[in-house]
Amino acid sequence: MKRISRSDAASILAVAATVVASGFGVIGLTRVLGLSVELLASIGSALVAFALGWMSTSLAKHVRSFSHTKRIFLSYRHELSAEAHQLAKALSDQGFLVWFDHDQLRPGDSILEAVSRGISSADALVVLLGEQVSSNVAFEVGLATSKGIRIVPIRIGDAPIPPELSALKYLDVLRDHHIPAREVATAVRGSA
Repeated sequence: MKRISRSDAASILAVAATVVASGFGVIGLTRVLGLSVELLASIGSALVAFALGWMSTSLAKHVRSFSHTKRIFLSYRHELSAEAHQLAKALSDQGFLVWFDHDQLRPGDSILEAVSRGISSADALVVLLGEQVSSNVAFEVGLATSKGIRIVPIRIGDAPIPPELSALKYLDVLRDHHIPAREVATAVRGSA
């Protein structure tokens, strides 16, 4: 996990000190200028809100800079279950969080809701393309596209490339061959 640098911590503490000092400054100004307590409260509240907003923005930048585990949604037609399982394991072994239906869905779960949540929280959708594209895979690709999620297509054998994926570079894997998890990982890590 990345640590906040001393200079960044000093900046955050300086803002906190500025808020406190500004509060005392406002109190002094109101006494000198004879301003009301209500005006003092309004000015103080505005200063505190501004400082807290700035601090939260600064902290949010640091939180985003911590090492981020990439989340992958694995989309495939069930004829490719063995390949999908092998790829999910290989990507998990490389430190990715993989949404794989066999691991995520339980009896009684709403498939549509679970898939939608899984795709919405993903950094990338890895789609295995077989001889035919199922309506589920088409839905998952459409949802990922609508949310601006990176899509990494993997063509197995001579599978046709669906029109909605034809503009994307894809990995080509011969049928009954090992899917190159390192190449998939590199493609996923390239996502924002």
